[in-house]
Amino acid sequence: ATKDKEKSFIQDELLAISKNNNDYIGGNINGSITMIEFIDYRCGYCRKSHAEVQRLVDNNPEIKFIVKEFPILGDQSLLAAKASIAILIHQGKSAYEAFTEKLLKYNGVLDFNSISNLLETVGANPPQLKPLIESKKVHEIINNNYLFATNLKISGTPTFIIGTEII
Repeated sequence: ATKDKEKSFIQDELLAISKNNNDYIGGNINGSITMIEFIDYRCGYCRKSHAEVQRLVDNNPEIKFIVKEFPILGDQSLLAAKASIAILIHQGKSAYEAFTEKLLKYNGVLDFNSISNLLETVGANPPQLKPLIESKKVHEIINNNYLFATNLKISGTPTFIIGTEII
């Protein structure tokens, strides 16, 4: 019964994702294989696996790749996740890809100044993004990601869901 419950949570979430435009979707948006990654930009394993995940997506034209910001390593993670979601909403996919790529390679402290500098390097305007970073919408997206993870008993990053299997 637990497996069925998990499957239905995942299917409901995939349906929501296809409707709400709140999540980053890379790879083939019409791909037959869905892969979701729960990511924390401060997580060493997420950073290490990033290039491998990119290769996998690039080399498999059937993968629809969805990212769920799942900041579990404190305030710096939370700020990075909020900024990533804000840039996705405000400037779209390519700015999000460029920004998160830089986030995953950045080794300093993540505070509003360092995040602002990273945002500027991808052509974003931090003062313009600040209200969105702290907006109710961004908080709701992160809360929904936590809820989804909790329903599936996901507590670590990176966690992948391929189809309806949790890995």
